[in-house]
Amino acid sequence: MNTEFGEEEVRRILEWGEINFRNFSWRQNTTPYRVLIAEILLRRTTASAADRVYKNFIEKYPDLRTLSEASEMVLASEIKRLGYNIMRSKILKEVSESLLSRYKNIPDNLDHLISVKHIGLYIAAAILSLGYNSPLPMVDSNVIRIMSRFYGKRVSQKECFRILESKLPTEFKTFNLILLDLGALICKPRYPLCTVCPIRKNCDFGKGNSVTSL
Repeated sequence: MNTEFGEEEVRRILEWGEINFRNFSWRQNTTPYRVLIAEILLRRTTASAADRVYKNFIEKYPDLRTLSEASEMVLASEIKRLGYNIMRSKILKEVSESLLSRYKNIPDNLDHLISVKHIGLYIAAAILSLGYNSPLPMVDSNVIRIMSRFYGKRVSQKECFRILESKLPTEFKTFNLILLDLGALICKPRYPLCTVCPIRKNCDFGKGNSVTSL
């Protein structure tokens, strides 16, 4: 195994983020509900596309109750420009109804959140980290790719979660978001920009030791 992901990498990522942090609308006023909606809107689409829909959607459906009362057809029309709108509207309805019936709101417990259909480890951790100020890592496909390349082997979501959970800095919310940005802007699925990556020094892939499929 390569050098352990540690304090140096965290520091370098935070420094990189001071210049490269992406300022999307859903990164402001991050309540649990707003985080939930943002993550569902972000599925299978680009961040810029979701950003164009998010603000108006939140204004029209400001809470679980108003969302649960909307018809799937209406919701699908509201988010049509994102694509995947029929299934996305179904997910929005099912999640809002399930949360209301089971918990009356959005719980602040990881196991409770994961037990709700369509809410996996990533969305649950995002809600807790950004919405409830809980120090948990947000591990999506971007973060898995970063960590897999860093270690030079495929690392599972749970392994990434475990590694990062013990490395989170005090400013964990900012770090979580910057790590997502690093995956989107630098550690891309294809043609990663390794020469300008802040953690290339200890990265197995960045040093040319890993297979290109990671």
